[in-house]
Amino acid sequence: MARVALQNNISILATDQGGFSLVKAKANTEDEPFSGYLPIHNSTGGFTLVEALIAILILSIMLLGLIPAFIRAYNINYELASRDTAIDIAQEVLEQARSSGYSSVTSGIQTIYRRIKKTTIPYTVNTTVTDLFDGDLKNVKVVVYWTIKGEQKSYSLTTVVGDINE
Repeated sequence: MARVALQNNISILATDQGGFSLVKAKANTEDEPFSGYLPIHNSTGGFTLVEALIAILILSIMLLGLIPAFIRAYNINYELASRDTAIDIAQEVLEQARSSGYSSVTSGIQTIYRRIKKTTIPYTVNTTVTDLFDGDLKNVKVVVYWTIKGEQKSYSLTTVVGDINE
């Protein structure tokens, strides 16, 4: 037990009973007739090891439930990146057809390799050229094929090329 004297002539007697401290305050003057016990919690409280382990277990179970969502998001991102690459390839081939001139635009098949997320993907580009209006214009259709996880995908673009010199 410890006795501490505070301001206003109040004496405090602190004792430890079952993990709690009881403080007895008694006024030493007739003006302050207060007398009683006040419970004070120890400041050593906190999480026990069992509580911390249970919290970690609950958090782990919640995070394990999110793993399929992260995997699905990664796969969708990979598929969209491969599609964006196919669109870029189709646009490049059409730009080459436009810039090469009317007479040099021809049909053909070529394979272009592009790297996406540490994987090299082969893209097969099929260019089909058909005459329109008795050869005054050419319809150029570019179809890009690629395979993602065993499923074949395709993307196509079409443009019309004409000879501006005639």
